[in-house]
Amino acid sequence: ALRDVIEHDYASIALYDSASGQMQLHALTFTDERGVRPADHLLPLDNSPAGITYQRGVVSMFGEADVAGFGPAGAPTLIAEGIKSVCCVPLVTRRSQLGVLSLASRTADAFSADAAVLLGQLSSQIAIAVENARAYGEIAVITEQLAEEKDYLLDEVRLAHDFREIIGQSAALKRVLQTIATVAPTDSTVLLLGETGTGK
Repeated sequence: ALRDVIEHDYASIALYDSASGQMQLHALTFTDERGVRPADHLLPLDNSPAGITYQRGVVSMFGEADVAGFGPAGAPTLIAEGIKSVCCVPLVTRRSQLGVLSLASRTADAFSADAAVLLGQLSSQIAIAVENARAYGEIAVITEQLAEEKDYLLDEVRLAHDFREIIGQSAALKRVLQTIATVAPTDSTVLLLGETGTGK
């Protein structure tokens, strides 16, 4: 959607990775036939456009000399694509600073001050979308873990309440075993009634 308002050749989102202390590139978007490409590599916090912008916390512009100065470690895709100007904006929500959105162009000085202001205004909406996507991913992982734990516990209950050693085929005994199987997995209190000597 940014292509309609700010002309660029390349865009990316890099999020801060607390485990490594670096910026993790998550997605690349090209305006040619390649479109959106997944990415998953780390960029140094102190030697990449995304890392420097993340630390500054403000919209930052980088020229061709800056890109070349970062080298293959800090700007591998930018150098490979012949990028001459980059505009980076931090992605910040009320809760946290998530990462950086970068737009790049093969044209020198492609981004005006007005474009930088507009990108700064749009960044809050993009940051909320990124935060929601992250939260959804975390919830999906937790839901999957809970489902696995539930299946495991149900298997344990089935193994723990194996009635094969109880002898009897009467309808009354089957009803009792079915009731036991129903109540056993719960924390409910159960009151057993019957005369003394009946096998309560």
